[in-house]
Amino acid sequence: MGVTQFGLPDSSSFPGIMAKPVAAWLVVAFVVAGGASSAVGANEQTISFDPLPDATYGDPPITLTAVASSGLPVGYVVSPTDDCSVAGSKLTLTGAGSCTVTASQAGDTDWLPATSVEHTFSIERAPQTISFDPLPDATYGDPPITLTAVASSGLPVGYAASGPCALTSPDELTMVGSGVCTVTASQDGSENWQPASPVDRALAIAPNPGLVTLSGVIYDDVGPITAARGRARLRLESGTADPSFTYQADGSYSATVVP
Repeated sequence: MGVTQFGLPDSSSFPGIMAKPVAAWLVVAFVVAGGASSAVGANEQTISFDPLPDATYGDPPITLTAVASSGLPVGYVVSPTDDCSVAGSKLTLTGAGSCTVTASQAGDTDWLPATSVEHTFSIERAPQTISFDPLPDATYGDPPITLTAVASSGLPVGYAASGPCALTSPDELTMVGSGVCTVTASQDGSENWQPASPVDRALAIAPNPGLVTLSGVIYDDVGPITAARGRARLRLESGTADPSFTYQADGSYSATVVP
């Protein structure tokens, strides 16, 4: 068999076949050898990437530790719709839900691209607590108390009141009588936070000795006749009420009013 100066069989060895130009045979040899100089002799590589445990919103960033058998650096990506973000090897939880992390290695002149490895984990809602200082005792007729409970989540706290007290605004407590008032602070949670355990605070409201309550009408011992909070206020003067009126256990007074 004859050969050409390039070491390829000449046309006499394969009549009708070796009529191709030498340049064409060089292309064939190049393709058969691997198709690209960077792939000739390249090695396969794999990625080792342990599964990620479930987490809770608010946890610190997670350091990703996938390793390529080639020793080349591993890159990471997450979906924009996932509840996480990644920068380098640091994974940050951005909300409750789920997160899928894909580890990849693109290869180089010596290593083929590695098969990507994907792991998904759940992100639970974070717990929260309410800080609510005890409320000081008060006296009927005192100015409203501003309630200042705080949720660890930073979400707004709601209140409910029972007893001789009422909420006259979302966070303002007004005494409407004497006795024991209980205020409950609560936070219902959100898509990222679990509901908080409610916190109760009780305060004693003492009767106001300057006010006499008779059948739902308030008699004030000072000032002229006025209207206040929808109740009549009458001036008590000598001779208009029995001076022997008595204090009752429920915080009210009994007396005889003389027209």
